[in-house]
Parts: sequence; C-alpha cells; structure tokens
Amino acid sequence: MRVLGCLLIVFLAACQSSPDGFEERKENVYRELRAFGEGDRKVGDAHTASLNVYMAQRFSSHYDYMLGYDVRPVEAIPADHWFLNHELASAESGDSIRWYLPYSEIKGTFIDEYTIDSIMVADTARIELIIAIQSAYTKEEYFNSPRYLSQVQATKDQQLIMAQLEELNIKDSVTWFGSGWQRVLKEGEGDRPNAGDHLILGFTGSFLDGTVFDVADDSLTYIYFDYGKPDQVIEGIERSVGYMRRGERREVWLPSAYAFGSKGSEDIVPPNTPVRFELHLVDLLRDSI
Repeated sequence: MRVLGCLLIVFLAACQSSPDGFEERKENVYRELRAFGEGDRKVGDAHTASLNVYMAQRFSSHYDYMLGYDVRPVEAIPADHWFLNHELASAESGDSIRWYLPYSEIKGTFIDEYTIDSIMVADTARIELIIAIQSAYTKEEYFNSPRYLSQVQATKDQQLIMAQLEELNIKDSVTWFGSGWQRVLKEGEGDRPNAGDHLILGFTGSFLDGTVFDVADDSLTYIYFDYGKPDQVIEGIERSVGYMRRGERREVWLPSAYAFGSKGSEDIVPPNTPVRFELHLVDLLRDSI
C-alpha cells in the first residue's frame, strides 16, 4: 500500500562524472550517507519497512511521482538483486541515503514507477536516488502503528472510489498519479508548472455521491497560488495540477489522506472522506513572461 512517508527519487540529466561527496559502491554506483538513523533495525531484518518515493526525469523540484511504500522486505527484496539486497536491505531505520546510479539498477523493481506507467527511460540513464527510511517495524509494532491504521483507511477509500468508477463505467479511462486517480477532460497547451509559477485554478469539489461542497468557477472564487509553495492547496490537488497545462481540465478522485485527512474540513468535509474534484488550470504565469 502506498502512503506518503519516506523514499525520494530524483532523475538527473545524463552525466558521466562521479558526483562530489559520494563513495563508489561498485562501477557507476555511488553512495552518500546524508543522515544517520537510530541504528536499531535494518530494513532487511524488518517485518515491514516504510519508505517514501519522489521521482523526476531531471534534477528539479518538479516530480513525476511522489509515492510512499510500506513493504515487507522478505517479499519485495529478492536475494539476487544487488541494489535492493545489498544497499537498501542494509539501510537502518531513520537513515537518509543518496545514490547516483544507472536506471538499470532499479528498473522493474517495486520502486520503479516508470516501468509501471510504461514511460521510456534508457537503462544507461543516470539517476539520483535518495532513500529515507522512516521506520523498520517488527510485526507487532507494525499492526499497532498509526502507519498501518492509515493504510486500513486508505484501503476503504480505494474501495469506495473504485466502486464509483465502476458504477460510472469509467474505471478503464482513469490513471493512478501517486495521490489518487485522474482523467483528462480537456487537453491544455504549453508547459507544465515549475516550482514558483503563479497558477490560477478553478475547481468543483464533491463527495462521491455527487453532492457538491465547494465551487470556484470565476475570477472572484478562483484559487491564486504559487506552485510548489507548501500549504496552499490540498496535497492531491497540487500533485494533479503538476501534470496539467494551461487551459486543461481534469477529473480527480482523492483518498482522504490526500484530501482533507483524518480531521476533515470545517464541518464541510467529514474526517476520513474520499472526494472528487474537477480541476481547471485557468492560467499559468511565470516571472519571465
């Protein structure tokens, strides 16, 4: 199950020189320990490990994917896979580690969303991979953790969303984008947002039964915000907007963790409630324009 937590992957432009501050682990694989963890348990010894994943095709603040994983190493880390078994399995709870390595080292593994979405990345492409291990649990610790309880809620949310998509007969036309499901209603044009771009966003927010709880459909109600600046819009909306172009309209379904969470919103959206938004990227402005 994916929940936002602790593994970060950033794709750099191709580069053949070794990065500063890294130690060579094997040919073309470099490692830098950014922060020490508690040292109480290795990933490979844990019943369940919590990881976070952010991915981009180039070194920037805009990510193609922002994902989290709770994984069982015994199932997800094969003994014959060098990177997962030798490098990831030996990391300890709380560690933050950066690798610089060829894409082929992680291709097809559970941390490789590019393969899942059939995005073409050359095996020889050099990537920067930052892994921060949030927790490495025993079995008892895991099933009593807030992490696990949030996954139970996420499963409930997914079942509700999938039921609606099936009822509307559109399940095959939506895609997962790391925080929910979305489909394009109207294509946009131009570039996707970069960090710092000024965005004008319209939306209609509704519950899964179709009841509308909020609308922004004109210049007086649109949201005006800087893309990439925290706490301006809910997480699922910001992530979806990162895929959009000027004028584009998208329909998104968000689990509660990426919407209004366990607290809800001002007596309007109850706690732990999945929601649907229709988003309209009205305009995208850059300082250079």
